[in-house]
Amino acid sequence: MKRIDVTRNWQGSRLDRFVRAHIPGTPFGVIQILLRKGLIYLNGERASGAARVKGGDVVSIDIAESDEASPPPATKPKRGPGKRAVKLPAAGAAAAARKKLRPAAVIGRDIRVLHEDDDVLVLDKPAGVVVQPGNRAERGSLLDSLEEYRRRSARTRPRGGAAAADAAPETIEEPPFPYTPVHRLDRDTSGTLVVAKTRPAARALARAFARRAVHKIYLAVVEGVPAEEE
Repeated sequence: MKRIDVTRNWQGSRLDRFVRAHIPGTPFGVIQILLRKGLIYLNGERASGAARVKGGDVVSIDIAESDEASPPPATKPKRGPGKRAVKLPAAGAAAAARKKLRPAAVIGRDIRVLHEDDDVLVLDKPAGVVVQPGNRAERGSLLDSLEEYRRRSARTRPRGGAAAADAAPETIEEPPFPYTPVHRLDRDTSGTLVVAKTRPAARALARAFARRAVHKIYLAVVEGVPAEEE
């Protein structure tokens, strides 16, 4: 059992954030699992992550059990014949891409491209743009812009020419994979949107979001100072 004494400078902090700060390297999702399993105690009692700590409190973590809740170390996926590994953009890739893209590529209604490779497209979605239409008749969504961008990219992509086509064995071509956002942003929310360009990328990104392996940062613009209880 790991014991952590709460000092006065942590007064009023959430329990889950306090624990995260005192066991560095542990994913926030794992801390939430420990709380749900009742392996984190506040003054000897099980508590939720939203509980507030104060100076003099004691936080205890059942280390022996918590090791079982930690995710296994990442291993390289095995690839079958003919399958290509999907390389997801590393942290900071979007920021680096912003510096390189001058002028930035734009999709549809002023939606800037922050990063693009063979598998992934990262967009800067402005406020006021809906990602998915509420019904099929609604037009002007980000999905519409993505489909137009995909078709435009397909037209400009270099081809092997007639000689290459004659040399290639006869195959049945699969329908093109639609560029697919792997998460949602509300209409009035601006921010970074990750889009899968291939089916393997969509699966890999969906797993990353499901495992909470994606680090998200939210910023809000507020006016005035909220009351403490708010």
